[in-house]
Amino acid sequence: MKRNSKKIQVSIPGFKYTHNSIQLIIQISAKFWPKSSSGSIKNIFRKNGSFCYQKKVNGKRTYVPITPQPDLSDIIELSRHYTSLKADQSYKKRVSWLGSRECTIAIVEYLGKFPGLVPHGNSKRKTEYIRTPTDVMDEMTNLLKTDKPMDVYNKLTCKYDELSGPSSKRQVYDKKQTDRKRERRNNDDRQYNRWNIADHIREIDYLVAEGDSIVKSIVRDQGKAPCLILYSDEQISDIKTLCCSGQTILGIDKTFNLCYMHVTATCYKQTSVTKDSTNDAPIFLGPLYIHDNSDFETYSNFFNHLRTKLTDVDKSRLVFGSDEEQAMVNSIMSAFPDSGHILCKRHLYQNTKQKLLDDCVDKQDRQVILDSIFGKEGLINADDSVCFDEMSADIEDRARELSGKFTRYFQNKLKKNLKEKVHKPILAGLVDKAWTNNNCESLNHVLKQAVDWKSKPLLDLVNKLTILIDTQFKDLKKALVGTGQFRLASAHEHFSVKRTVWVSKTNEERSRLYRRFRLYIPKDKKTVTSTDGKLTIVKPRALGKKVGQKKRKRNEKTFTQKKARSD
Repeated sequence: MKRNSKKIQVSIPGFKYTHNSIQLIIQISAKFWPKSSSGSIKNIFRKNGSFCYQKKVNGKRTYVPITPQPDLSDIIELSRHYTSLKADQSYKKRVSWLGSRECTIAIVEYLGKFPGLVPHGNSKRKTEYIRTPTDVMDEMTNLLKTDKPMDVYNKLTCKYDELSGPSSKRQVYDKKQTDRKRERRNNDDRQYNRWNIADHIREIDYLVAEGDSIVKSIVRDQGKAPCLILYSDEQISDIKTLCCSGQTILGIDKTFNLCYMHVTATCYKQTSVTKDSTNDAPIFLGPLYIHDNSDFETYSNFFNHLRTKLTDVDKSRLVFGSDEEQAMVNSIMSAFPDSGHILCKRHLYQNTKQKLLDDCVDKQDRQVILDSIFGKEGLINADDSVCFDEMSADIEDRARELSGKFTRYFQNKLKKNLKEKVHKPILAGLVDKAWTNNNCESLNHVLKQAVDWKSKPLLDLVNKLTILIDTQFKDLKKALVGTGQFRLASAHEHFSVKRTVWVSKTNEERSRLYRRFRLYIPKDKKTVTSTDGKLTIVKPRALGKKVGQKKRKRNEKTFTQKKARSD
């Protein structure tokens, strides 16, 4: 008799056996009989790889090897497995089979009186416990990989009878959680504790120490929840190449309901490729900030960290875009004083409209004010600063007749934001027109879809974000060989490689080509550089033409009104 430490699955309904427990005594014995021409058999034993006869010498058992050793094909092997029921040790079971454990036929024998079904030891309910068959649990595992627990429960309940199907919905949810724990343990040989947010932070801190995660920093301030700064080296490289060169704006927006904290995500347009479906530059996810507080100090931790990663590049052409959240705006301007900052036209429009609604301005007058500010011929599209001031004075006079409260809002806040954060960037050539954070909102939608519109535990969210970031750069690399959902932009088409050529390249050659593709900055059509390369300026926008002039300059005549002679 021996104690077996290996798990043996027993799937007979109504019986619960304890595995790897001192209360369960497992006896597996094997007996061997050599075949004989007379049909008689004799019990022999196998010791140290040899078949032996058993003898007693001075009261002790000894084993004498058989000479010559019989052939394995002439041996009949009978194996038996013994076990006892946990609830009643007197109720025993014996399973017998011929040959190895791969035998498909076995005899199961029971000894004693079955004590009856009892509740599960860990269950709060007093109902009788019946073990779900193994094949049902295996099917449940496979279905949970693609379906929701509720759908899995409904499918299995309809498929199996009352005693074989899942016992409750709770069982399916517990099975999903158990499978996830087992999968995480198999992936990195570690047991994760995820009971609360502190356990999540502890595990993430372990990932940061390993240096194998997109989480680059955990910020802990006294009296505040920890904050996480997430990004990859490829994202920082894109900001240096695309955003700091003025090719695209780095949009910033805070989103909610992704986890137990807020997530501030940055985004930019990957101008080196275009989407195959829309022929537009795709929106890429940039560095992220997971935080609880939303004050100036909290945001400063994130933007100051980004500034340290961009110390080796010129940030004068870097432009941030955001809404009017004051703490975020102040922290951006503090960390990047040499960079530009613009506000979202759509948010300004909505906030202005809400102010007019709060002041009970009627619909017709309200629309006149909004058009005079945000319309095609409105304040934000003024030709220069002089026109801006003239139009602002007209709007103030009109607003003063409608609402004194809105007039004060326009004079003290809205006018300044429109001039500094919308109109001046357009005149300076930082943007072609008033900017909106539609890209950020689109990316927020992608993040919500990634978490299935449900708030996720922190570790799960980090894993989802890691997959999103890795996927977008995998697709970017595929564009070099013409596969995936992206295609090379016209300015980057000379990096295109045929698939047969790509296969023949070494990994080092592929990495070198991909690096040159990522770092390539096309010639900016908005600027012009001197022949010696020492000076770069913004091209004139008007080109010396009059406002509204459509003809070529040499064909456009200028008329001077004749004055009457005074004799």
